Amino acid sequence: MNISFKGIYHEITDMYSKFLLGSLYYLGADIYSDEKPMVEILEKGKEIDFPKSDHDSLLLIHGSSNSHYQWFYTIDHLRNEYPSCRIFVVNLGRQDCSIPEYASFVKQCIRAIRERTGKNPLIVGTSMGGLVGSLAAEETEGEFTVVTINSPFQGVNWMPSCFRQRRYADMKKDSYFLNRLYELLKVSKNRYLFCQARHDMVVGSVPCFPPANSSPRSFKIIETDGGHTTMILTPQSLWKSIEKNLKKVH
Repeated sequence: MNISFKGIYHEITDMYSKFLLGSLYYLGADIYSDEKPMVEILEKGKEIDFPKSDHDSLLLIHGSSNSHYQWFYTIDHLRNEYPSCRIFVVNLGRQDCSIPEYASFVKQCIRAIRERTGKNPLIVGTSMGGLVGSLAAEETEGEFTVVTINSPFQGVNWMPSCFRQRRYADMKKDSYFLNRLYELLKVSKNRYLFCQARHDMVVGSVPCFPPANSSPRSFKIIETDGGHTTMILTPQSLWKSIEKNLKKVH
């Protein structure tokens, strides 16, 4: 684990935010109600239904041990910067699932968005959500742009040792899931932007992008300031960097 004073600061901030937003989630507070109809919540286990439109769209996928509330501050920023863009926020729910099972639901979301908008969404996933979004993009027909934020593409062994849920077993180094994802990425036609925080104490020094021999044809890696989750708690600089570097992914 990569420990630093800045890393400790970022992770304390992350824990406070996770406690606050997690409490609101368990209490059932509707923190996105003022943003509708341009924000849609797509919840695992419920019917996917929303009006048709011709807007461009973003599909946001939260990380493990979090919920769709994780994107609260990011959505506030995106609504100001892209008022005509439709934002779809995935809620993977509380049930213990493997990453491929989560990806199966995200594939349903992608197809529903394409059917109702005529366009593929920009897929953005943080931590485990980046792995989920990558697998969903690779297993869905069409071409996608995928942005991953601090996603452990090369595995994090301490997580499966501490947690028994199936999703953590998938994030173990050399897991069947990761090796399967590598094979898909080698021949991928999708565009990837891999984002990694300088002070991430969760993933630590593990690269947040695939090994060199498993990289997709079209990708770029960027490093930005922040911790594992604080990058999306203060999203202004992150999204400025994402916008700038997406243009460089060919």
